[in-house]
Amino acid sequence: MISSQYFIITGTASVFASNRHIASKQHCSVWTKSLSNVWSQLPYSNYDLVNNSIILNTPILNTLVSQVEVRVADSQEELGTPVNDISIVAANIEFLQDNIDDIANAAENAQLALQYRNEVEEFANSINPDNIVHISGTETITGNKTFSGTLTGTLTGSATSLATSRDITIGSTTKSFNGTANVSWNLSEIDSDLNAISGLSGTNGVLRKTNTDTWTLDTSTFITTSNDFNLDLGGL
Repeated sequence: MISSQYFIITGTASVFASNRHIASKQHCSVWTKSLSNVWSQLPYSNYDLVNNSIILNTPILNTLVSQVEVRVADSQEELGTPVNDISIVAANIEFLQDNIDDIANAAENAQLALQYRNEVEEFANSINPDNIVHISGTETITGNKTFSGTLTGTLTGSATSLATSRDITIGSTTKSFNGTANVSWNLSEIDSDLNAISGLSGTNGVLRKTNTDTWTLDTSTFITTSNDFNLDLGGL
C-alpha cells in the first residue's frame, strides 16, 4: 500500500518528517511541485532517511517549489523503478524547452530595464535646477552656461570683470582695464609738457620753454598799443 504526505513550502525547507514508518530509503520517494504545477521526482542521491524523516542535501525554496510529497510504500515494487539523475534531466527537458522563450525574454527585458534606468538617470540630471535657464521670470544662474544663437533684449545688473582685459592708451601711457577697478591718468602720464605748465604759478604771462619738459611764465611788460615813435639810427 502506498500513502502520501504533503508539505506546503512557505520558506526554506530541508527536513520532512513522515507520519508513517519508513522501512528503508528504497521504501519511499520524494516529489516536488513547481510554481507552474509540474511534479518532479527527486533522485535518491538528493536526500537521506534519518529517524523516519527525509533530509534533503540542498534545501528548497518557496520561490521555486510550492509543495513536497513524500510517498511511503510497503515495498519498492509498489513505487516503481527508482528515479536517477538521467531520468530527472530527461523529464525536465520538455519543461525547459517550453520555457526557453520566457528565459530569453527575461534576459532581453533585463537589458531593456538597465537601458531605461540609465535614460531616467540622464533625464533626471538634465532637469537639475542648476542646469536650467527658463524662458521667462527672474532667477539666479549659477555655473557655466553656453548659449548658441543671438541673445536679444536688455540686460541689467553688473559683471565682476571683463572676460578679456583691454589696454587703453592716453598720451604716452598705456594701462590695462578689466572692469574690476577704475583706472585714471595724471598729467605727467598724459604729457610731460602739460604737466610742467600746470605747475606754473601766476595769472598771466607768456609761456616760454627753456628746456626739455621745462616751462616758465614770462610776466614782462610788452608793447600793448600802437604809437608813433622815432627811431634814432645814430646817423646811419
